[in-house]
Amino acid sequence: MKIFNIDLRVWLPRLALAGALAGGYVLLVKLGWLPLNALETMFAFGEQFRAELPKYGALAPLVYIALYALQIVIAPLPGAALAYTAGYLFGPIPAAIYSITGILIGSALGFLLARRFGMPLIEKMALRSWIERWRSLSAVNSSFTWFLLMLAPTADVFYFLLRG
Repeated sequence: MKIFNIDLRVWLPRLALAGALAGGYVLLVKLGWLPLNALETMFAFGEQFRAELPKYGALAPLVYIALYALQIVIAPLPGAALAYTAGYLFGPIPAAIYSITGILIGSALGFLLARRFGMPLIEKMALRSWIERWRSLSAVNSSFTWFLLMLAPTADVFYFLLRG
């Protein structure tokens, strides 16, 4: 059976496996068998960000937008912590507007980097085996596949450079 040109017989088992793995991970974390270091680091960053941002006064929204745009291009910046903190500091509606603005600016920056540097930049930054794997994935013209790839926790700019 196909929906939107997607063969569900292929994707449903994969989605079920992904859901089972995610659920298993959450269960192991809840039981205390896996550390929360990544989440603890992310929320520690959020707390530090929440303490520092008000010091910029009226420029705080612009600082937030700039940082949120950078987190699109630079993977180590925790975007979830930034968004969480912005909701706390600015309120949900302004935070959503600032976040969307940052995403648009970061995406435009990613597209500009892709257009300017393209594959030579990726070849300097990544392993050859990684590049070949992504090259084969980039040949896929399935919207559903690209939707799933965009859910992966990586720097968004790599997708722009690969597809650019």
